[in-house]
Order: sequence, then C-alpha cells, then structure tokens
Amino acid sequence: AIKVKLTGELAEYFDVWYRVHASSIGWMGWARNEDPAGTSSLGCAAEGIQIKILPKGSSAPGSTSLPYRNWRVSDLVNMLNSFNSNGWVVFGTNKRLSGYANDLIDDAIYNYTSGGCDVGFVVIDLITGSGVAYRSNSIYTSCCTIKAPYIVSLNKYAPWTLAESEYDMYWSLFNSTNETYFNLIDTYGKSTMNRFLAETGAYVGWYGWEYFASYSPKDLAKMWISIAEYLLYDGSENAAWLADVLDSNVAVNIRGAITGEDAIYAKSGWISDVHNEGALVVKNGHPYVIAIMSSSSPGQAWRMEELAWALDYVHTELVS
Repeated sequence: AIKVKLTGELAEYFDVWYRVHASSIGWMGWARNEDPAGTSSLGCAAEGIQIKILPKGSSAPGSTSLPYRNWRVSDLVNMLNSFNSNGWVVFGTNKRLSGYANDLIDDAIYNYTSGGCDVGFVVIDLITGSGVAYRSNSIYTSCCTIKAPYIVSLNKYAPWTLAESEYDMYWSLFNSTNETYFNLIDTYGKSTMNRFLAETGAYVGWYGWEYFASYSPKDLAKMWISIAEYLLYDGSENAAWLADVLDSNVAVNIRGAITGEDAIYAKSGWISDVHNEGALVVKNGHPYVIAIMSSSSPGQAWRMEELAWALDYVHTELVS
C-alpha cells in the first residue's frame, strides 16, 4: 500500500489524488492526501499507480470506493469467533459507543420485543474488523436468505453454470422465486455450497434434502463476508453479473433505510413470522456486512428499517 502527500505551499492550494492497480484486483478506488491506497498483508503486487494533483476541494477524478484493502475472509471470521456471548456485544475495537447510539439500538430492539418478536443481528466493518452483535448465536429459519450464498457458490466454483441457468439464478435473486431456486438445487446439488461453507466456517442446518435451512445471524454474516470478497475483488464476469442483480433486487428493506451509500448488495427472506436480511453495504470507503434475523412479520418491515438505520449509525461511529 502507498500514501502520498503534498508539502509546503502546494499542500495549501492542491489535493493529491492517487490509486493503485493491484494484482488479482485491478484498479482500486482513488485515495487522497495521505490516506492509504492499495493492499497490505494480502500478497498482491502493486502493478501500477496513477496520481493527479487537483485544486483544493475538487471532486475525486473517479470512484473513491474501496481504495485500500488489508483484510482476509479468515481474519474477519476469526473476529466473529472471538466472542461467544449471545447478548449485546461491541467487538474488534476499544471505542465506546455514544449514549445516543446505544439508545438507538435499545429502541430498535424494543420495536421487536414489545411486539412479542425476537431479533438477532451482526454488523462487521470489513476494513477494521470492528462491529456490534446481539443474539448473534440464536438460530433462525433461513427463508430465502440462503439463496444468495448458494448462487454465489455456483458462480464462484462452477462458473459455467451461469450460462446454463442464468434465468433461474436471476429470478431466484431478483424477486426470490422459489421454483427457479428449486431448479438450481435439483440440477446442481449442494457440493459448491458445502465448499463455500467449509471456507467460511459458517454452519447451515439443512432441513434434510430440503431447499431451506436454519442458522444464526453470525453464520449469515460469515457467508456475506465471503460474498463481499467475491463481489468486490474477484473481477470476473460472474461476479459483476451477481453484483448487478444483488444491487437492484426487490423487497430489501435495508436498502430503503440506509442513505449515502455507494451500493447495497442484499438478499432478504421472509414468511409470515420470519423476516431476515443479509447485505454488504459499501459506504465511505468502509464496506461492512449486516445480518439481521427475526421472528417478525414482513408486514412490519418498519422494524427492520429502523434497526438497519440504527446499525448504520453505529457503524459510522465505530469507524469515524
């Protein structure tokens, strides 16, 4: 990774922008004035550097999304494994949340419990490994949140399946059509999903030879950490196709609650008494994963929206 700065009178009147072309990743986002750019601890060579000097306060010369990466999936999974408490946890940081942030979370949880519903969640920043969790080890029905990791596993380990089954993949992710998802399972089985789970360390309790499963918010977060790596850094046509679908699919309440983001890749799942969502939020150079699972009705989606908004605020405090 690199940092670049101007000195003297130049620094008073100009900003220096720069970005790195990293092996296995390609061109990364633009960084500015001593912010890190490129990668560290990943074994990726810096194959090229672009530098532009612009008048102070000028807009970036291109995307500022993800200028720097120093994380591996295993590091973040280990961070989630570092705590076993099923209560309210702040992890990966010595920072203390403000009273306002704590009140936001308390109120958002109360929205569920006052209605006789249970909720668990995990938020983890992909750059720092810091985050928050609540009832993260509790087991919930997966509903359709399982479809995103399953279809990602097909594209990652059997990329030819996209050409064979693009229609079924698209409708399974875009509006959560069950029949097309069943077609994929019946055609390709679960070998790629089993490999995906082995690499992420996530537990999925399949309902026999069924299409759905049960797992915890922590397991859902682990799966989305691996999805994040694939979507953001794989660079393949399959990953780009999946990113387009997961950034535009319907019935995702997290997307309506969070503002100022570059992208929100997500998949929801629901039945009458279950409402879950897993997502990758790319925002302000600090992408993060959010996993929410609950026994709330999807007809009470405002609970999900208020909790997602509160967790986004907490994430901002953690990384600011």
